[in-house]
Amino acid sequence: MEFKGITILTEDVQRLAGFYSDVFLTQVAGNDVHVDFCVGNVQIALYSKEAAKQDMAFDFSVYNGTGSVTLNFDVDDVDAEYERLAKMAVFFVNRPVVRPWGMKSFQFRDPDGNILTFRKAVSR
Repeated sequence: MEFKGITILTEDVQRLAGFYSDVFLTQVAGNDVHVDFCVGNVQIALYSKEAAKQDMAFDFSVYNGTGSVTLNFDVDDVDAEYERLAKMAVFFVNRPVVRPWGMKSFQFRDPDGNILTFRKAVSR
């Protein structure tokens, strides 16, 4: 088994697509209902909540998660990424810091409030 991707449900696919395109410096392909792009070997899809509800025939709001998931991305330079995103007026949850488990990281939110982590393993 191999993890290949994640789908983020949203009310506004194009708004989120623009944000992720800027954050990951990548092109996104799709429309107002569904957008795909890759970060490394992981595919990320942005999918309209309303379309997903219709296409999959169940109400996602009944089965949604706890909101306790973060998307983690390894980067070459945590501080440089923090400075780059600061110029984009990203909403930061915290500043770069070395965590007790040996990762330097910071967290920020996408326009829908999902939390992303940019991180790099460092020696203690």
